[in-house]
Amino acid sequence: MLEKMVFTTILFSVIGDKLRRLIHDYQKIVVLGMPSAGKTRFLCHLNGNEYVDQTTASDEFKYFSIDTPNGKIYVDDGRDIGGTEYYLSRYKEFMTDADMVFFVFNINDYISDTDYQRKVNARLDLINAFRCATQKCCIIGSHLDVYVKNGQNRSSATAFHDINSIVYEKDKEYYTKEFRELFKDNETFFVMDLTKKDSALKIIERLTKQ
Repeated sequence: MLEKMVFTTILFSVIGDKLRRLIHDYQKIVVLGMPSAGKTRFLCHLNGNEYVDQTTASDEFKYFSIDTPNGKIYVDDGRDIGGTEYYLSRYKEFMTDADMVFFVFNINDYISDTDYQRKVNARLDLINAFRCATQKCCIIGSHLDVYVKNGQNRSSATAFHDINSIVYEKDKEYYTKEFRELFKDNETFFVMDLTKKDSALKIIERLTKQ
């Protein structure tokens, strides 16, 4: 009797998943990035879950929808992936079949720490190598609030300029790397304060605009 109940539950779950995918066009997203950069907070802003300030290894999330001026966006089941180097070998797997790929890094560490720059750039090199032409790829420089607080006359525009000055510096060993194109404009590269929910939603609006 118990086995029959379990089978029935699984069957209804499978049927339900098939039906919802027939009714709506679900997008698959993957959020990658550096440790403690804001990946989980970004995802919580999108799916409406309460953010808990703790290190994430790898957690699953259920499908959800996002209301935008461009219409409702339906996001499929996925996984919140940790930022440790352990997951680098699985980037290709994580990105397979994804419609949107996000990468989050701390702009303050990127500007001030050469080792951090190398680690970010190495991961972006992987993403650029594995992404396909139909995927929307978005680079998010987080902790803009800290950047602005720690200097005079700082803004998102100066952060954008500071990072691009590093990325496009000719004497850097990665100067010829193609991933640098991901930084070239505000259609693929954003700097923001991810403690604010509207920052995350603005990215989705930009990526899904007609």
